[in-house]
Amino acid sequence: MLCVYLILGFYCVVGGWTIAYIVEAIKGDILTTDAKVLSDTFTNFIADPTAALIYTAGFMAITALIVVAGVQAGIERICKVLMPGLFILMLFLVYRSLSLPGAIEGVMYFITPDWSKLSIKMVLDALGLAVFSLSVGAGLMIAYGSYLSEETKIVNAGLWIAGLATMASVLAGLMILPAVFAFHVDPAAGPGLTFITMPALFAQMAGGQLLALVFFSLLLFAAVTSSISILEPAVAFLIDEYSMGRLAATLWVSISNFLILCVPAALSFGSMAESMKVFGKTPFDLMDFVASNLLMPLGGMFAAVFVGWTIWHKIKPILEDEMHKHVLTGYRLLAAVVAPLLIAIVAYMTIKG
Repeated sequence: MLCVYLILGFYCVVGGWTIAYIVEAIKGDILTTDAKVLSDTFTNFIADPTAALIYTAGFMAITALIVVAGVQAGIERICKVLMPGLFILMLFLVYRSLSLPGAIEGVMYFITPDWSKLSIKMVLDALGLAVFSLSVGAGLMIAYGSYLSEETKIVNAGLWIAGLATMASVLAGLMILPAVFAFHVDPAAGPGLTFITMPALFAQMAGGQLLALVFFSLLLFAAVTSSISILEPAVAFLIDEYSMGRLAATLWVSISNFLILCVPAALSFGSMAESMKVFGKTPFDLMDFVASNLLMPLGGMFAAVFVGWTIWHKIKPILEDEMHKHVLTGYRLLAAVVAPLLIAIVAYMTIKG
């Protein structure tokens, strides 16, 4: 619960950026190929405390409204249409990004390994990305899994989730990094890359303003589908453990989260950023680090141990229908011993150094 609560705090800030860029796309102000102008626009926006707080609150409100109404019928139905639409648009933008002058440099940067960067920190970052992308270690899959029918093939669903998440990551890299090098933007600029390189890409296309509007709208929807899955476990916890109504639980989590975490996270990029640092990190970066690199891996480790040992006698009959017995044996070895051990080593090295 602490993990999803922390993630919600900084995730809503990024979701707010997406809403802001939908507004900017409607106005057309972000359609320029000048990378410095786009970088300054983004930097000035996130440094504006009023705008950051308003858009963060708006994203939190959208998330809370959907969770209050229930997530199964509406969100699942819409996902079946809009998520494939996002993939199709990404494929088109990958093609357009790869056609830019100098794009090949970005592709080589993306696919060429730099072994000098191999370190415990890199492994930890990769582990954090994996567990964050797959929503493991924070109860998200457990909350959604509780809604599945008994006919659902768990192994098949898991493979689809892992495969599509990996595909989305690869497409995102091919969509953004070639454009980053084409427009001479720093590839280490972080999450702001999407809000700097994509408008420059749209500015060179016919109907670029409409494409920008569609892209950021779909990006908002993708962000909301994630944020509701982050909010849902905390709401379900209050409903199940304290018999709260869904409306009261949603309001309690969302309002307290906004006041305690979203506000400092949203103010992490302005004039107050330096004075708010803890352990050398802004509140935004600290929440991200603790949740992604510590709590989620630890949550995944304990979940693996729980599956591999405590409830294996319940899990085994379900998986026997979907896995060959040798694969099932290997799976238990991974869940019960290998994965927890590796995660524990990485977590220890992180705390130590």
